[in-house]
Amino acid sequence: MHNLTKAFILLVLAPILLTTTTTSAHGSEAHEDKKNQSSYVFKTPVGGSLSLAARRAIQLYDQSKDDVSLSPAQASYIEANIVEHLGGRYLEINEEVTIFVADIENFAEKSKALDAASIAVWQTYAAASDFSLNDLTPVTSPEVKKAEDNNNENTEAKDTENESSKSAESDANALKSRNQNYLLLALTLAVLAFITSRVIRGRNQQEAPVEENVAEKPVKKTTTKTKKTASKSKK
Repeated sequence: MHNLTKAFILLVLAPILLTTTTTSAHGSEAHEDKKNQSSYVFKTPVGGSLSLAARRAIQLYDQSKDDVSLSPAQASYIEANIVEHLGGRYLEINEEVTIFVADIENFAEKSKALDAASIAVWQTYAAASDFSLNDLTPVTSPEVKKAEDNNNENTEAKDTENESSKSAESDANALKSRNQNYLLLALTLAVLAFITSRVIRGRNQQEAPVEENVAEKPVKKTTTKTKKTASKSKK
């Protein structure tokens, strides 16, 4: 029975291997297109493998989607397809491996078309798999990136708010400074006006007696001339 199960899995994987070989010529182009796509990136620990990285990525993807609920059989099907899609190679310790969300979604969609016999085989594979992978944490993931983006947005919003607050405070200080300058200018002008008025009044008071003396002198001369004329007449 065990040998029969292995043979069935090989039969299921044969079309996958053929498809992978056919599309390998376009692998580099697809890789370039996926650089900016959402992905789970893992650093391979001791005893790590493509299967464990793919399995953990599928778990995290399933947990992050409220509208997705993958069965163990579906998860195993997706895992096997991703491993084959990535070449089924061994990984070096600390080697980074990337599992793209687009690949998970693609094979998750295909898993919906599995018939009962295929589901039973993948369920057998799932039963022999270890899904306790909480210690395998991705270096980066869509969830981590989203949290970082939210933090960056919050930081930018706070920075903008602080800049606005500083700008408003600066404007208020500038307005206060201008008002103080205007008040100082008004006081200066008032003092100058007061001093000027006092100076003008003092000058007017000094010039007034001189004008009276000047006005009196002709009268005295006229009187003298009159007296001299009268004395001449008497003679």
